[in-house]
Amino acid sequence: MNKLKTLVLFVFAAVIGNANATDNLPAVVSSTDNVPATTSSSDAAPAAQNSDVSAANASTENAPAVIPSSEPAVAENGPITYTLDNLPIDPDEFVCNPDSILSQATISSLNNILHDLEEEAKYQALIVAVNKISYTDVKLFAENIGNKYGVGDKDINNGLVIVFVKDMREMYIATGSGTQEKLSNERCQQIIDQYFIPSFKNNNWDAGMVSGTKAIYRELTGAAATGGSGSGKYFLLGFLGVFGLIIYRALTKKEKCPNCGKDMVYKREKNTDENGAEQTRALWECPACGHIIELETKDVAENTPKKKPRTRSFNGGKFDSNSGAGGKF
Repeated sequence: MNKLKTLVLFVFAAVIGNANATDNLPAVVSSTDNVPATTSSSDAAPAAQNSDVSAANASTENAPAVIPSSEPAVAENGPITYTLDNLPIDPDEFVCNPDSILSQATISSLNNILHDLEEEAKYQALIVAVNKISYTDVKLFAENIGNKYGVGDKDINNGLVIVFVKDMREMYIATGSGTQEKLSNERCQQIIDQYFIPSFKNNNWDAGMVSGTKAIYRELTGAAATGGSGSGKYFLLGFLGVFGLIIYRALTKKEKCPNCGKDMVYKREKNTDENGAEQTRALWECPACGHIIELETKDVAENTPKKKPRTRSFNGGKFDSNSGAGGKF
């Protein structure tokens, strides 16, 4: 019995002691009490957006005004749109062909034709062939090219500008007032319809450009003129007859071989020397014994006529709105 009382007293003392220990512990501050208030994300978003808008407005206000570019508009992987400022005109060249619409062989032919036109008849010409232009009026573009670069002479306005625009399928020939005296607007239209357009309709740019330019050359130089008494034609036929007879006599003339006394044969042939240079060779050869008499040997390159270097300048020619003619294809 005494043991039971002792155990009860011991348990009671332990409980009282734990209670006192709990009372002496420091107060525990809830972690949520000291955490600063957090603004919800939905509340912060408008504030952030307002901040971005303000910054954008400030940036826009401080940015310099956008100046439209003067460079040509270029479609991605597409043709350049040509203006008067970016068109690569070279006064020493008779053809401006930046998009390679015309072949190099055609360029050479046109250069020779227009070079001769300027040398012989004193008309200054320029051909422009491009895919795309900034103008909606090819006529105005051609006239402005002539005026900007001064094609022709300012005193007589003997200029000529041919413009071909592939994507518009249109061309125009602008003529100075001096050129119109020989190449009227009506005749210019006839040449376009007869020589340029038929080939252009078949997408044969080279043939059309060469054919039409040759027709203009004939018109301005008078090479296409016909009529008269016909005496010039008979004189030419007579000259060709006499010249042919001389050639025939030379080719059929007999030369005796100094070795065997047989008739020799006249020959003219081409060969190359030890340096690889091409030569022409005239000789008599005996078919009986093979004896040869050399007549002459000439280097082909030395006898090939050379064109004068093309150096020229535009001289202030003017073009008005009543010049030339055009056509679509």
